[in-house]
Amino acid sequence: MHEYVVRRQIRILENMEKICNWMAEIRRPTSRKDRMAIRYIRGILKRKYKKYKRLGVLNIEGKLGREIERLKDFKYYETKAHREVESVFKDSKFYGARLELEGIFKKYMDVHLCNNYKKFLKSIHKFNVDKSRFRYIEYLNELNEYLSGVIKIKYLGEFRKFIASAPSIIERAEAHSFCEKGYMEGVFPKVYCIACSREISRNVFVHHLKGKKHCKKEKEEILLCSMPVLKAEGLVVKALEILDRERRHSISRFSGREKDIRNDVPKWLYKKRELDILFECDICGYSGYGRSSFDRHFGEDIHGRGVSKYGIKYSPVLKGITRVGILMKMKDRMEESESFTEEFEDEDGNVFDKRTYEDLRRNNLI
Repeated sequence: MHEYVVRRQIRILENMEKICNWMAEIRRPTSRKDRMAIRYIRGILKRKYKKYKRLGVLNIEGKLGREIERLKDFKYYETKAHREVESVFKDSKFYGARLELEGIFKKYMDVHLCNNYKKFLKSIHKFNVDKSRFRYIEYLNELNEYLSGVIKIKYLGEFRKFIASAPSIIERAEAHSFCEKGYMEGVFPKVYCIACSREISRNVFVHHLKGKKHCKKEKEEILLCSMPVLKAEGLVVKALEILDRERRHSISRFSGREKDIRNDVPKWLYKKRELDILFECDICGYSGYGRSSFDRHFGEDIHGRGVSKYGIKYSPVLKGITRVGILMKMKDRMEESESFTEEFEDEDGNVFDKRTYEDLRRNNLI
């Protein structure tokens, strides 16, 4: 190695040592962005040391004034760190501009019954879900926990109002549960009365409170089974009202994904993957672009549930069928094939298939 190359590497290493000493005197950062910048800078220094590790332990007493003064202001590394940190924070989700509900969407697909994330965001506040499932209360609690955390981070003042309004939301939910006829009957059709220690139908619960047997009891505490659900629904609706701008921004950004994909993917690859073709499935309501995602949806639970609605157990034989009429024809064909494969034997030992055996028995020939 040439002498001037060694001298250059030695100067760089000494400057890095000076920068490390300068960084040790920096006060502790307060914001997340500053922490990211300093963490990135320290990573740069570590990589530099690994690069020049082969030079061994250097103990240089010489002072290179100009080089040290040039790097003392830290502008080079500061601008580089700023650029890298900005690229990390480029996506708006880090700033909380939109809601990240894809995890909840995928986890509770059997509850909200939406196979499209955009539809889920549009109808999340309407609660058009399967309320007969026990996971519904888990879905509401997890959704409420996430939305409350977002409000606490972004809108601290609104979060305090949100917490203060919780008792009034519970009172309205309780009044709503008694006044609206037939509400939540599919979820909790009965009410448990602690005073009488028995379950009572919701239709007669109001009259039960006025009855003599109930009035004789000293305790008049009641446990309404639907109250946790009503409370969670009220809190979720209130949180979504506060975060309505973020929800609409999520829908708009999700709508622009198809355009982004088309701009990023080359035209020949875009057509090869059939991303310009809209695939639809009448059985489960699937609608999306791309052959790969369309083929993948046949193995998902939502398509299996759609097939089971027509009294058919899903099997790989039914893959590729998207029309209800073709599905019913396949059902008849499968039943017909099962009738031929099933065999029966008469008293003489003659073997017949199911259909022939039933015809002969109907005509009293067996």
